[in-house]
Amino acid sequence: MSYGIVGLAMGILWVQPFTIQAAHAEEKTSPRFQFTLVTEPTDAKVQIHELTQPYASPVTLPEGRYHISVTAPGYKGEHGTVEIKGKDWSGLVRLTPVPSATAPEASQSAIDGAWEKIRKEQNLLKEERTKLEEKAGQLAKEKEKLAQAMAKLDLDAKELATRCKEPQPAVNPTASTSAKPSPAAPAAPVTPKVPASDPTASAKPSPATPAPTTVATAAPVTPKVPASDPPASPKPSPATPAPAAAATAAPVASSPAPAATASVSTAISPDSTPVPVLSVAGAGNNVAGASNNMEVKEGVQRILTHLQDAPAQQKVNAAAMKTLIKNLVATAPNDAEVQRVKQLYDERYLLYVGTFSSESKADDLENRLRALALPSFRQQFQIQGQKMVRVCVGLFAQRQEAVNALNAIQREFNVQDVIIRKFNK
Repeated sequence: MSYGIVGLAMGILWVQPFTIQAAHAEEKTSPRFQFTLVTEPTDAKVQIHELTQPYASPVTLPEGRYHISVTAPGYKGEHGTVEIKGKDWSGLVRLTPVPSATAPEASQSAIDGAWEKIRKEQNLLKEERTKLEEKAGQLAKEKEKLAQAMAKLDLDAKELATRCKEPQPAVNPTASTSAKPSPAAPAAPVTPKVPASDPTASAKPSPATPAPTTVATAAPVTPKVPASDPPASPKPSPATPAPAAAATAAPVASSPAPAATASVSTAISPDSTPVPVLSVAGAGNNVAGASNNMEVKEGVQRILTHLQDAPAQQKVNAAAMKTLIKNLVATAPNDAEVQRVKQLYDERYLLYVGTFSSESKADDLENRLRALALPSFRQQFQIQGQKMVRVCVGLFAQRQEAVNALNAIQREFNVQDVIIRKFNK
C-alpha cells in the first residue's frame, strides 16, 4: 500500500466532517420573518404553494419568493407572488364579488316586489268594486222610488184630467137648468101658447074675458126665478089689466123654450119694446160670466207661459204681455189667479238647474225634479247655431221659496252649480 492512497483517504475523511459542520452552522443562522395576510372576505382560503401545511396566521417564513392563492365562494380568486426579504411582511387581499352570483337573488327580489304591488292594487280594486256595488244598490232603490213617484204622478194627472172634463155649472148653464126644473113647471099647462097666435086678442082682452084670472093664478111662481129686476113693463090702460098679468106669467112660459118666450113678449105689447124674459136673462148673465172667466184663465195662462220663456223671447213679447196684464187686472181685479200672476210679473225668482243639448238628459232631470214635487219647465235657445235646452224650477214669488227649492236639489242631487235668477217687469 502506498502512501498516496492512504493520504487521499485521510484527506476525504478530513473534508467530510468539515462540510457537515458548515451546513449545520448555515441552517442555524438563516433568518425567519413573520408573514401576515388579511383577506376580504375574512373567511377566504389562503394557500402558500411552497408549504405543505395550510396557512394559519401568523406564520414565519425564511427569505424567499412564495406563490400564494386566495379564493372564496362567490368571489373572483386572486393569485400572485410574495417576496420576503430582510423584514416581516403583511398585506391585504380584497376579493371581487362575482355579479352572476347575486343576479338571481336581485331578480327574485324585484319579482316579489312587483307581486306585492299587484296584490295591493287588487285589494284597492276590490274595495272600489264594493263601493260601486253599494252605490249601484242605492241607485236602484232611488230608481224604484222614482218609478213609484212617477206612477203616482201619472195617476194624479189622469184624475185631474178626468175632473177637468166634467161639466161645470158655470160653463154649461143650460144643463143646470135642465137638471133642476123650475117649480113653476106644473103651471105650464095653465099658460097655453094659443094667445101667441092671436096677438090682438092678447094685447086687448075684454073685461069679461076670464083669461086674466087664469094667468093671475100662476103669479106666485114668479118670486122663485133667480134673476135681476126686469126692465119696466109697458103701462096698460086702466080698463085692460090683462097685459100686466101676462107679463107676470111670462117666465113660466119661457122656461121650456126661448122661442115661445119671444112670442109671449111680442104678444104683450106690439107697439112697445118687448119685455126681457127673466129666466133667460139670468142664464145669459151666467153665460157671459163664464165667458169672461174663461178669457181671464186663458190670459193668466198666456202670462205664465210668457214668464217661463227664455229672456230673449220675453223681450219680443214684452209690449203685448204688458197690455194683457193691464187688461186682466182691469177685468178681474179680485181674482186670485190674476193677483198671483200680477205679482209674478212684477217680481219673480227661478232656478237654472241644468243646460243640455240632449232632450233625453233634460227629460231625466225633469223626472227627478217632479219626484221632489218641484215645479219645472224648459227654456229653449241657441248657442252658436246649436239648439240648447235649459231645465228650470219655478216660478217663485218669494226668494225664500227659491232658496228652499235650491236646498232640496243640492241635498238630493249633490250638485253645486244651480243658479237663482231674479227677474222684474
